[in-house]
Amino acid sequence: MATETTQIKSESTQAGLPFDIRGALYLSPMAGLTDHPYRVIAKRLGADVLITEFASAKALLLGVEKQEERVFFTPEERPVGVQIFGADPTDMAAAAHLLEVRVQPDFVDINFGCPARKIVDKNGGSGLLRDPALMEEIVAAVVAATKLPVTAKMRIGWERDTAESTTIKLARALERGGACAVAVHGRSRNQGYSGSADWDRIRAVAEAVTVPVIGNGDIDSPQAARRALDESGVDALMIGRGAVGNPWIFRDIKSYLQSGEEPPRPTAAERIAVIEEHLRIALEMGDDEARCIREMRRHAAAYIKGMPGAAKLRARLFELESAEAIRSLFRSFLGATKEGNG
Repeated sequence: MATETTQIKSESTQAGLPFDIRGALYLSPMAGLTDHPYRVIAKRLGADVLITEFASAKALLLGVEKQEERVFFTPEERPVGVQIFGADPTDMAAAAHLLEVRVQPDFVDINFGCPARKIVDKNGGSGLLRDPALMEEIVAAVVAATKLPVTAKMRIGWERDTAESTTIKLARALERGGACAVAVHGRSRNQGYSGSADWDRIRAVAEAVTVPVIGNGDIDSPQAARRALDESGVDALMIGRGAVGNPWIFRDIKSYLQSGEEPPRPTAAERIAVIEEHLRIALEMGDDEARCIREMRRHAAAYIKGMPGAAKLRARLFELESAEAIRSLFRSFLGATKEGNG
């Protein structure tokens, strides 16, 4: 958590959120990456607040199974928010009410940040950054439809060149709509995930609105987290790509903020223990093994990235078709390495 030198606007638990946002570390929702098993592991390794992969409001209302799976979570994940997207205020409001009744998350988060073309083409995600009035209307409709706290995530604007004149306007629209906290990714929609995050724009939002602000973008190390907190005035941090394959980043950031020291990098044995736990949690959900294996390969490849022998291990991993074969592969690898035997 943040040290005493961290700039904090908040003095107590904020705006209806059922937790103290000050210095909190959020795991950013990422489609195909922050699924239930990964969220549980991130939580155990220090993530304070989780948010599900985003779900389509319209698809939730239609009962589409894949979307319902995306909003599944367990008590261990709390505090947890469910993130929804859509361009129709009525659909968004109805989906929020549905979530309140059926899954009872700690808060509802609205996605105004996804840059994927298939989302933007439907005017969802960051497509709405071109229409602050509609963003405000959507937030207000969701707030009116649920007793749950409502937060929103945005980017700094549609284009980076015009962000200086639009970022604050967008954030204030969300605040007027009733969002009790705003997360800001420091890139424009047209940047996608290229270039660098603009933390000056994030700081401008933190100075312009009265609700808590969560900063997001390029937080890939404890040092980056320290700079973000000290220089931007945000209340909390959201970590996305820096956490892919590296759930230890939450533990490392907390250690560094508290003591100035980082724990040692995870050993091969620690990485493989997390892979086995991830697989166990996935299988426990009741999915068929073939599907678990398909999804697990992506996660396992990220967990072992940079580890000696990772390339050969990854190639072999994608040839295997059973959970037991995957377990055997990694255990054999550990048995053949000095680190594994140490």
